[in-house]
Formats: sequence, C-alpha cells, structure tokens
Amino acid sequence: MERYIGTLKSMVSLMSNIDANLANKAITLEHLNHLPLQEPLVDLTSLPDRTMPFPYHPDDPRLQFKGIITHTILDVCKKGFYDESGRFPIVARNLKAFTKYHVRWKCTVGSQHSGNEYALNRRDDSYIWWDFREEANGPNNTKILGEIVGRRYGQVVLFAEAYSWPAIAVVRPFKTTSVVYDRELELVSTGGQIAPMEFVRVQNIGGLLGRINNIMAQRQTTYLVGRWEELGIEFPDDIVVV
Repeated sequence: MERYIGTLKSMVSLMSNIDANLANKAITLEHLNHLPLQEPLVDLTSLPDRTMPFPYHPDDPRLQFKGIITHTILDVCKKGFYDESGRFPIVARNLKAFTKYHVRWKCTVGSQHSGNEYALNRRDDSYIWWDFREEANGPNNTKILGEIVGRRYGQVVLFAEAYSWPAIAVVRPFKTTSVVYDRELELVSTGGQIAPMEFVRVQNIGGLLGRINNIMAQRQTTYLVGRWEELGIEFPDDIVVV
C-alpha cells in the first residue's frame, strides 16, 4: 500500500484538482504502456569486439548505404582516395559506403542517412569534430600526418571505403568564418553556414557533437555542445573567442 501511495503522489502535479490530474496521468500512462516498441536501428550484438582494429566498418548489412552516390560525393571520394599511379580507379562500383562507422570501441558515428523519422530530431549522431592536419604522400597511397592546423566541425554525409585504403567520411563542414568560441558557456556557436563537401579520414575523427538550433534569434544560430576540452582548442589569432 505504501508503494502504491508513493506512485500516486509522484503523478500529482496539479494540487487544485487532484482527481482530474490523477485520472489524466493514469489514462496517459495506460496508452503509453500499449505502444509498440520501436526496433533499434543497431543491435548491440552487432557492435565489434574491443580487440578489433579500429576504425572498423559495421558488419550489419542494414548499415550499408544503398542509395545513389552522386557526382559531388564521388568527386570528394576521388580526392580522399587519390591514386597517382592511375591503376585503381575511383568509381561508384569500387566504393563501399556505410551510414555508420565504428570510430573507436563503443563510439559509433552516424550520418545523414542513419537516422529515421522517429529518431532524427531526438538524437542525431552525425555531427562530429576533427583536427585538420597537414598531409604528405606516403607509399601505397598512404598519408603521412603532419601538424594540426585547425579544428573543424560538421555533419557526416556517409562513410566510404575503397580497396584496402583507410576509410574516409564525406562531410559537410561549417564555415570557419562563422565559428565563435564561447568560453563562459563552454560551447561553439555557428551561423549555420555550410561549406562545400570535403573528406575526413575516419581515423582523424575526434568525437561526437551535440547540436542545438536557436531559431528565436534575429538570425539562425547553431550551438555545438560537448566536452569543452574537446570543443575548445589553443586559439590562434584569427579565431573569434568571446
């Protein structure tokens, strides 16, 4: 009886009309109990083991991109899988595309195509941050990473693999001119302007970002949130900090 009374007390939020308030909560709860459970997009059993070599592509066939690879995406992939010898053509049939990718153990990044009509506005795991590095050409189409020259933010369009080369992510980055770092609130704000698509090597992806759209301001502002030690960087002179 005490447990039942405790359940009822927690349901009351309008003391002036307790009976109607309890009835409304009980009816709502009853309807919710009969809603069918939505099947998760990714089954936990499909996650790779900790000992797998990360980054690692998903084995679940549902996470393969089955759409059309546009000419714009293909041009970005050609830059990401640049072959000086010309023996390995980058065409759509030679690409493996994915909507999600296992960046690290228990860190799976999504894309524009990994959401659905139920979860797209509730949880979006397609926004990432990465460090932009200088690169030099190495043997066998490998890249030698140099110094970090900046931090970028954007949304993943899809992930791509070609031959046995390191995977890349095709991204839509925010323009660097619209990025403002707010040390007091520990967030990054952007004007929402998107730069042309580019590629990011999956191994260079730093982590996921949360996103809040403020449509009440005079102009649309997108706030990128996360751990400040990941969002913030050592700010050079040309970066706006408030």
